[in-house]
Amino acid sequence: MPQKNLNISEGAIRYAIKIKRLNHSKQTTSSTKHLKAPSQRSKEDRQGDNGIGVKRHTERALARMGRLKEAKPIFSAVDGLSRVGVLLSLPILLSQGLIEVGEEIFGSLNPGFFGLRSVLICISFMSLLRIKNVEQLKEHSPGDLGILLGLDRFPEAKTLRRKIDEIGKKGKAKEFSKLLSKRWSENSPEALGYLYIDGHVRAYNGKRKLPKTHIARRRLCMPATTDFWINDSNSEPVFMITTEANDGMLKVIENKIIPEIRRLVNTDRRVTLVFDREGWSPNSFKSWDRNNQVDILTYRKGNYDKWPLENFIEVEKMICGNRVKYSLGQRSIQLSNGFWVREIRRLCESGHQTSIITTLQKQCYVELAYRMFFRWSQEIYFKYMRQEYNIDHLYTYKTVSADPNRLVPNPHKKIVRKESNRIKNQIDKYMKRYGELTLQQDEESKSKSNIGSKVNSKNKSKKGRKIKSKKSSKTKSNVDSKAGNNSKKSKKSDEPEDIIEIEKKIKELQIKHNQLKEKVKGQPEKIKIGDIMNNEEIVMLETERKIIIDTIKMLCYRAETELFNLIYPFFSRQEDEGRAFIKSLFYLSGDLIPDEERGCILISYHTLANRRSNIALKEVCRLMNDEKIKYPGTDKLLIYESQKDELTN
Repeated sequence: MPQKNLNISEGAIRYAIKIKRLNHSKQTTSSTKHLKAPSQRSKEDRQGDNGIGVKRHTERALARMGRLKEAKPIFSAVDGLSRVGVLLSLPILLSQGLIEVGEEIFGSLNPGFFGLRSVLICISFMSLLRIKNVEQLKEHSPGDLGILLGLDRFPEAKTLRRKIDEIGKKGKAKEFSKLLSKRWSENSPEALGYLYIDGHVRAYNGKRKLPKTHIARRRLCMPATTDFWINDSNSEPVFMITTEANDGMLKVIENKIIPEIRRLVNTDRRVTLVFDREGWSPNSFKSWDRNNQVDILTYRKGNYDKWPLENFIEVEKMICGNRVKYSLGQRSIQLSNGFWVREIRRLCESGHQTSIITTLQKQCYVELAYRMFFRWSQEIYFKYMRQEYNIDHLYTYKTVSADPNRLVPNPHKKIVRKESNRIKNQIDKYMKRYGELTLQQDEESKSKSNIGSKVNSKNKSKKGRKIKSKKSSKTKSNVDSKAGNNSKKSKKSDEPEDIIEIEKKIKELQIKHNQLKEKVKGQPEKIKIGDIMNNEEIVMLETERKIIIDTIKMLCYRAETELFNLIYPFFSRQEDEGRAFIKSLFYLSGDLIPDEERGCILISYHTLANRRSNIALKEVCRLMNDEKIKYPGTDKLLIYESQKDELTN
């Protein structure tokens, strides 16, 4: 191309460079000269003989013969790759232990094109990109998603299901979850001071007979499975317990949660459990305080008298970067078992008094109130995970055998008790009718005597009346009185018979009721479920694959939260805008350019909607570059940059 003389002096050029109006031109590698455009990639994907996007035929043939353990990631230069922003999460996913812990627990999969490493990254990227289940993969381009894995295409739905099933058959899902929880706890031990506990119910709509529980969102009782989530003081998930038969919170805390917490935290360190009234138990509070080094923070259960208004004072304090203002009061109280605890009350503007109970005696009561009310962050977490990560989704409806020795309420005793209550209601009904008839009979007898006395006094006072009229009136009154007496006699003759029948019926029912009461006392409250059901019918939902998927979703949420915290300085309303920005970041398009000479993979992101977002993107890229992460399975360094970096300021 012929050069033009622009008559610009060397000094002018140097000055423009000095004030950053001009930048030195960057050398372009050979890879950047051959960037594949989206249309070209789409055309190549369609031309695949063995499926959309299938290009690496040799490796797939080796995989079919069992001679390939796992396909190696290979990247080529592409232009305008959608959702390449999700690669920004990869350094954090790796630091959280996704690949390291996964390979330590599961080892490797059977020889195939997709190995353990690519499957774990695949599930993580699906979660972050809000591809909420395996079936939704059919709605996305497999070729472009495959580039994110360094492969020719993303696995098909049936292939991914088969790989997840293979991981689940190893039976090490709980070990995978526990090792990740241990890793997270060691990275942030200060966050385990307050642990929030709450249950989350997933409805089951299959054909098998599963234990029922109440689902608050649907306002009904139906078959379901209950998970208890434990979140740290920052409301980030630490671990999760899946119950076999919708066990109550108190039982799960004592049998599973406290032992798991003691595995994560040194036995000498006290931890505080924060939960709602479902876990209320004065005897357990006393036992945990003395034997398990566990404090509690919960709402008081039951009715209680209001405190005088002079017991409350206005307090204001900065806690965890938030300025809080409460009207609080406190005192020590003794529970029903004689155990002394600390009660903190908040006076609301409506006049309602919220009572908080804790075994913590030295901590500031303002902070304790804040920590108790911060429990709502766990509810917000559940709502966010339902909407964004689809944690209500049951990965499989497959069932496995459950424990036949599990104790359940005795159904025979329930039937007898129900019949006893029905008879008791009948007795009450007849007793009420008996009382009404008795009272009515007494009132009629009293009214009769009063009428008779009035008639006699009236007849005596009447004098000078003609004998004929007396006779006629007497005759008429006699006729009327006889008719009235006959009707009353017939009525009276019926009433005693009713009362007698009612008395007889009451005695019969009382005898039957007493027999049923004795029968109820002779039966145990709980029996083994194997005594009332066949072993083939005693089932529970398969948990291995469920735990694997849920654990990876927890890891992805923690990675998203870490990115969320990195952009905090760039948004004035970070709580409202932060996660929406991170979500848009994952969908961001850009260019992916492998550089063999430098041994790196350059990811150049396209611009965002505004300058503020571009500045935040640039800072995130800088921080991720500081991690110096190599793409798993390769020796190539990941380098992130915003295309704004190439522009003048």
